[in-house]
Amino acid sequence: MDTVFDRDDWWQRDGAFRLLHDINPLRLRLAVEAAGGTLGGKRLLDIGCGGGIFAEAGAQAGARVVGCDLAEGAIAAAKKHAAQSGVDVEYRCQSSDTLQDSGVYDVVTCFEMLEHTDNPGVVVAAAAAALTPGGVAVFSTINRTPKAWGLVIVGMENIVQVLPHGTHDYEHFVKPEELAGFCHDCGLSVRQVIGMRYSFFGRAYFLDETALSVNYFMVAERPV
Repeated sequence: MDTVFDRDDWWQRDGAFRLLHDINPLRLRLAVEAAGGTLGGKRLLDIGCGGGIFAEAGAQAGARVVGCDLAEGAIAAAKKHAAQSGVDVEYRCQSSDTLQDSGVYDVVTCFEMLEHTDNPGVVVAAAAAALTPGGVAVFSTINRTPKAWGLVIVGMENIVQVLPHGTHDYEHFVKPEELAGFCHDCGLSVRQVIGMRYSFFGRAYFLDETALSVNYFMVAERPV
């Protein structure tokens, strides 16, 4: 397992995963909106949950959360922090395509994970299979553009070094039309595609429909 993610420092807010902490309020807001305005009482699967940064936020918002990830160190960190925080999340160290929970989740999230897998279509298919009819999936990933390469790999990994060197592989970045195609192939209907931009003042992130060239979200629904 890649040591970039198989580690125990997920909850150091100014550490290797500081950007995930910074964008987490935005991720939660979009998930709540996609779910109809509340996560209360809904079953949520967080694919590629890492150390549980979003999974805990979803649980605190009222969802019944299951988080899965292949990185043993990340799952250990997630379980430890959840126990310390008193947050109820079920964590599983397994891949999404081996889950047996077919058709049981109201919401599936997959944040900043597709660009780290060799076969994102398999992950999207697993998300679709896990959804109840009418359920929604919320994905976020990085567009495969020269701008994304310059900002994420050159800038954030090598110059500013707010991300560990080697975190990303440009060839694994996913274009929006590719992700939409994966959704279509497994019966999901794309509801929204929206980008994310960063303000260096206050480490704040914002949704922006015109900013798809680097980070973006896609919301898709399993038809009833």
